[in-house]
Amino acid sequence: MAESVWYYATNNVQHGPFTFEEMKAFAQEGRFSRTDLVWEPGFGNRWRNAGGVEDLFPDAVDNVNELPPDIPPTPEPALDRLMESAHNRVPLSGVKGEVPSVFGSAVLAFRRMRDVLFVSCRFTRWLGIAFCTWLCGFNFSLRLPNPAKSDLGIGSVAHSGGQSPDAVFKELQQMFNTAYDTAMQHLHTRTGLIVLFCILCFFLVFTLISFFLRCRGEFMFLHRWYHPDESIQTVWRNSRYAAHHLFRWEVGFYFLSLIVLGLTLVYGYRNILQPYLANGKAWDVKFVIPFIWFASFLSVELLTYAAVRSVIREFIVPVMYWQGCPANAAWRSFFSLCWQRPFRLLGYYLLMYVLFLVWFFVYLLAIVGSLFIGGILLALPYVGTVLLLPATFFFRGYSLAFIHQWRKDLVPLE
Repeated sequence: MAESVWYYATNNVQHGPFTFEEMKAFAQEGRFSRTDLVWEPGFGNRWRNAGGVEDLFPDAVDNVNELPPDIPPTPEPALDRLMESAHNRVPLSGVKGEVPSVFGSAVLAFRRMRDVLFVSCRFTRWLGIAFCTWLCGFNFSLRLPNPAKSDLGIGSVAHSGGQSPDAVFKELQQMFNTAYDTAMQHLHTRTGLIVLFCILCFFLVFTLISFFLRCRGEFMFLHRWYHPDESIQTVWRNSRYAAHHLFRWEVGFYFLSLIVLGLTLVYGYRNILQPYLANGKAWDVKFVIPFIWFASFLSVELLTYAAVRSVIREFIVPVMYWQGCPANAAWRSFFSLCWQRPFRLLGYYLLMYVLFLVWFFVYLLAIVGSLFIGGILLALPYVGTVLLLPATFFFRGYSLAFIHQWRKDLVPLE
C-alpha cells in the first residue's frame, strides 16, 4: 500500500500525488478529515471517503460502506438533487485528465447506439427514448423553405438572374420600404399596439415553457441513454431539481442575450435606420460601414448563443447529471478541459461536423430514394424524432465518451 500514489480532495481541489505514509501524516495534521475524498489507483474510477480507508487514521476506522448521506458510495447519477457545497463526488477542476481520443469517442458512441437501439431492439424503447429526445429539442430535423413560395416575394428576387445587381438592390430596398410603412401604419393605431403587446407576451410565455421542457428533457434523455428502459414517469419526477436549476441558469443567460441584442438593435436604429429615413429612404454609401458593424455584432451574438447552447447540451448537462452540481460549477470542468486539451477539443468539434455532414448526405439520399416521402415523414415533429433516433443517440454518446476518456471519474460511460 505504501508504494501506491495517493490523492486527496478538499473544497473541490485535488492534492497529490503522495505516498501512503505522507497521507497518514496529513491525516494526523488535519489537512483532510474523514468526510473528505481520497483516491489511489486501486480504487478504479471511484473516490472514497477518507474515513473508510484502513490504517489511514490512527484511531478506529469507519466502515468503508458507512459514508455520509451526501456522498454516495457508488457512482449513481445525482439526478434527483443538487449538492450546492463542496460535497461533490470528485473535484470539478484542478485534476489532470487523460488525453481523450476523438475517433475512439466516436467508436464508443457507435457501439453504444448499436447495442441499445439495434442489438436488443424493442419498439417501446425507441418510442420512450424518442419522446425524451423530442422533449429537449435534441434533433436534427431540417425544414428548408422554398423561396419561390415565400410571402415576402424573395423568390422573385432570387430568380431575377437577368437583372443587374443595382436592380436587385432597388427591388429589395422597395420591399423593405413597403414592409416598414405597413408596420408603422399598424403600430400607430391602438389595435396595432395591443396586437404587438399580445404577440410579445405570447412569445415570452412560449419561450419560458419551451425552456422548461427542454431543460427537463435534457436530463430525461441523458438518463435514458444510460438506462434505456427506465419509465418516463420516473425520469420526469427525478429530473425536477437539476432541470429547475438549469432552467434558471438558461433564463438568466437568455435575458442577458436579449439585453445585448437590444443594444445592437439600438445601434442599428441610430446609425442606420434613423439616418436612412432622414435621407428620404434613399440608400447612401455612408451607411455601409455602420451596416457592416451591425451585421458583425449580430452574427457574433448569434454564434455565441448557439455555441453556449451546444456546450450546455454536450458538456454541462452530463457533469450536472453525474456530479449533482449547479450549472456554474459544471462550467469549471469545461474550462478546465479547454485549458488542458484545447486541440483535442477542437478535433472533437471538427470530427463532429464531419460526421454531421456525412449524416446529412445520408439524410438527403434517403429523402430522394423514397421519392420525398421520407422527407414528409421526417418533417413531422415526433415521427421525425423516432426515425432520426440513431443519429441523436450517437451524437449524445459522442460527447459523453469524449468526457469519459478525459476524466473517467467525472462522467462514467456505463
